[in-house]
Amino acid sequence: MSFGMICGAATVAAGVPKAAAIAMTLLVYAGTMQLAAVQLATTGAPLAVIAIAALIINLRFAIFGLSISGYFKGLPARVRALLAYSLSDNSYAQAITHFTLHPDASGRGAYYTGVTIAVWSAWNVAAIAGVFLGAAFPREWQIEFTVSLTLLALAVANARDRSGAFAGLAACVTAVLSAGLPYRIGLILGAGAGVAAGLIADAWIRSQSGR
Repeated sequence: MSFGMICGAATVAAGVPKAAAIAMTLLVYAGTMQLAAVQLATTGAPLAVIAIAALIINLRFAIFGLSISGYFKGLPARVRALLAYSLSDNSYAQAITHFTLHPDASGRGAYYTGVTIAVWSAWNVAAIAGVFLGAAFPREWQIEFTVSLTLLALAVANARDRSGAFAGLAACVTAVLSAGLPYRIGLILGAGAGVAAGLIADAWIRSQSGR
């Protein structure tokens, strides 16, 4: 909820109208990507660059979806589409842990629905509250700078192993070295370099450990 409130407040502080900010959190429902998109927009990045960056950031949901889709094979396509919309880091982690620990349990769709309703409600209530609270802050406070700080904190928190550390280092170095390129394309290059470095490092570590 704290993350959602920061996202909502930073969005309107960056100049996005309240109605658009609320629509964004309800329709997009992807906090890290929303923060990155707002940050890019405030720096004047073209829409194409924002879209590509958003795609790269959200690629993890394709992996999440492939991982968890097998548990919902019997559900209609329209139901699975709704479950895909409600997929988040939190709901995936909770659901996949439950399904793994209880492989024979029934009612998987109901369990996942309950998890996602709780996460979706908490996120959107907090984000919408942040939209109205953020509008009350003077523009001079530049509260949108909390976006950069939040993303930095998330990056550090997720660098839990050597692969993550290599990915973060490669992304940072690439983004800094390419900062002068037009259209903020250095951010996309940094993201690509981070993904590549993480995969290479993970493969090397696995080969060294004999797995």
